[in-house]
Amino acid sequence: MSSTISGISWLHMASLLVFLLILAGIGFYLKNRVKSSEDYWVGGREIGPVTTAISYCAAYTSTVAVIGSSAMYYLYGLGYAVLEMLGTTVMVCTFTFVLIGLKMRAVSERINAVSLPGFLAMRFESNAARLISGAMIAVMTIPYGVAALKGIADVLEVTAGVPYAWGVILISATALAYMVSSGYWGVATTDLIQGLVISVAVGALAWVAYDACGGVTEIVSGLQRTDPDLLRIPGPLPWGLFFSYSLVWALIVFGQPQLVTKYMGLKDARTMGTVIITSIVWEGLFLISLMLIGLGGRCLLGGELVNNADLLPPTIASRYGSTFVSVLFLIGCMAAGLSTIAALFLTSSAAVTKDIYEDGMMMSRGRTLDTQKAIRLSRIITGIVIVATVALALRPWDIVFHMSTAAAGAMGAAFTAPTFMGLYWKRATRAGCIAAMIGGGATSILWAVYDMGFTHMFVPGTVVSFILFIAVSLCTQAPKQETIDLFFRRGYAARQG
Repeated sequence: MSSTISGISWLHMASLLVFLLILAGIGFYLKNRVKSSEDYWVGGREIGPVTTAISYCAAYTSTVAVIGSSAMYYLYGLGYAVLEMLGTTVMVCTFTFVLIGLKMRAVSERINAVSLPGFLAMRFESNAARLISGAMIAVMTIPYGVAALKGIADVLEVTAGVPYAWGVILISATALAYMVSSGYWGVATTDLIQGLVISVAVGALAWVAYDACGGVTEIVSGLQRTDPDLLRIPGPLPWGLFFSYSLVWALIVFGQPQLVTKYMGLKDARTMGTVIITSIVWEGLFLISLMLIGLGGRCLLGGELVNNADLLPPTIASRYGSTFVSVLFLIGCMAAGLSTIAALFLTSSAAVTKDIYEDGMMMSRGRTLDTQKAIRLSRIITGIVIVATVALALRPWDIVFHMSTAAAGAMGAAFTAPTFMGLYWKRATRAGCIAAMIGGGATSILWAVYDMGFTHMFVPGTVVSFILFIAVSLCTQAPKQETIDLFFRRGYAARQG
């Protein structure tokens, strides 16, 4: 094992620093590509299909997924793992691109939108929709980011002995370096590297678990000996929670603003097929690796970690893997968390800078920012958002982390109906949009606060949101014909690249 001083594994630390310096260097290298606010927020809509796919998957996949998904497979077995894998590859990697990605890419360029609030404001001719959605995103992404930041810092502390505060500052400084300098260009490019690192890291740990168990047959036999329910559907879970837990994260992506941006930045809508294939391959290999870690871990460790299943991946790495595998897994966890944090930081700063201030407040007064001022303000606000998140992560309150678990569900419940219906329903109105955002978000939060159980908070919130959207839209005045023509006219050709 590597030598330690004051509890710190310096081999782990040195490897991590090299990785982070590479990411920061990429951000500074790409700084000259930022010549407009569109460059900063969506990479000038010039991001290639492979980079878009892996950036999307990396942003969707956080440290929580690397640690948490394998833990869920360990606890709930093969049926749960297979259903989640099918749901994720079908919904996350196929339907979202086909149903949302293609149209959003074309429409966002047509109306010059670089964010979800920008799309909603133009689609529903409502500055109120822009301000409400921008405020919701700014508020919800910060505690979400705090939780992701804390997750990486905790892994650093447990795996490498790095003090928690050091970890928070180190991670945030890296994100600050490449985000403030190059915006979405830096995020997308570093996500490509981090996505590859994540896949190699979880693949290596999966091989360790597979080899220690003696193959797939032995894993299945071990599950049978440990608990036969782990090989059945729904396994240890009741049917309601079985479907809710395994499918909710596959459905929640339709309303995540940090993922919608990925569609907007794609260079050419005609390459969406490449994006889908790349996403399916990457996510499929990632989830198969996590299945081997989770199910193999149950075969190796039995019920040893049922009370703290999050310790499963580092336990397998330390007990059955080499120092190299341990270092690689740490860097993979860092890459998974950092890619998600960067997407959240950029989305939050865009909500404040572009949606609330520049478009929501200044344009309503007939004022505009010149290009250089807009870029400078974007960088300043991005830095402020990162510093604010770091401050909360250094001295976390329990309420922040309870809020963070609700943030993804609340955003999904608030924005899925307005996004989907705005793209597909001509009769959708601004009043319906606002009612759906407020009603869906509030329902999901109340569901979580009062611990209603039975299903994930996203589900009731989204149902209420769709009902309100349709009912209120039918009871209010239809949108103008010019708006319908702008968003639904045929024959529009997206940028050819």
